[in-house]
Amino acid sequence: MFKGGVVNQKDLYDALKRNKIRAAAIDVTIPEPLPKDHELLTLPNLIVTPHIASAETNVRIKMGHLAADNILRGVKGNDLKTPVPMPK
Repeated sequence: MFKGGVVNQKDLYDALKRNKIRAAAIDVTIPEPLPKDHELLTLPNLIVTPHIASAETNVRIKMGHLAADNILRGVKGNDLKTPVPMPK
């Protein structure tokens, strides 16, 4: 599974078109959603799924607990479970 913005979509298209990559699936695109005539949507070896992985209630609850836990860890000066590097 590839995430839009992490993988260059033009390069992904070219690799899939030339069979350098046999198949791929993406759930985040740039832009989101892709226009109906976008070249990626013409490929039979690509699956584009909606970006809804976190929409399930139990996932949102776990995300809230994780955020709260990281806040408490940060306030206490402890290492975070899921640190996000600051851009340089």
